[in-house]
Amino acid sequence: MSNISAVLTVHNKASILPDVLNGIILKNFGLVKEIIVVLDGCTDGSESIADSIQRHYNNIPPIVKVHTPDVFEIKANNAGVAAASGEYVLLIQDDMVIREPGYDQRLLEPFRRFDRVIAVSGRDAHNLVSDEQGIAVFPEAKGWSTKENTARNIFYIRDSVNRGPLLINREMFNEMGGFDEYFYPQDQDDHDLFIRAYRRHGWITGSYWIDYESKPEWGSTRTGKNRNMLAEAGRVNRRKIIERHGEFLAGPKHDENRVMI
Repeated sequence: MSNISAVLTVHNKASILPDVLNGIILKNFGLVKEIIVVLDGCTDGSESIADSIQRHYNNIPPIVKVHTPDVFEIKANNAGVAAASGEYVLLIQDDMVIREPGYDQRLLEPFRRFDRVIAVSGRDAHNLVSDEQGIAVFPEAKGWSTKENTARNIFYIRDSVNRGPLLINREMFNEMGGFDEYFYPQDQDDHDLFIRAYRRHGWITGSYWIDYESKPEWGSTRTGKNRNMLAEAGRVNRRKIIERHGEFLAGPKHDENRVMI
């Protein structure tokens, strides 16, 4: 049976980390074999919480800690996947609490049913276009599928998906070289990966949503100059997507809805 490495990237989330880890641990149906916790420049009690949760439970997947020096999302995710051993990796962000019983089995279903699937999002999927300013945008009119506007039994295949909760075939991920750190520190690297995977191999991605909670107040603690830096990175990286994949963005869209049950 397929097995999963859950990769959780954490930056100073001591206040919510117990709920995040409990969701991963208590809601899976046995396919999660390890939990990789990437402590990315943490200066609070996040590491101690991970240690205490490992001690608290019996017969849970081992928690493997990886330390990165505040390298942000792309490098932290790549470091987590590099430490993983599972056939699949589940990328989870530190502001996401999983509520779905058996989320591991559900996210694997599209891989089992269909060929050429590189990734399945438990969040959303959308097509990619560019506007008159040359910036990649993702409007609902272009096939954005979310929990709020899609059916439970449909796998929505689109151009790309967003990171978290996101299940990825690890072998395919590694063959593509992971998330391209050309987009450091973050933003658009997930879209770049899935566009490259489709253009090179015809590999597809889509959404098959799961129940999870992510409140706005749980979001990033990287404020001040970091927040400004990340906003600028988003603008720059959208232009990079246009430069690298302009022909793809102007082409036909993936608007395929496959019935699962």
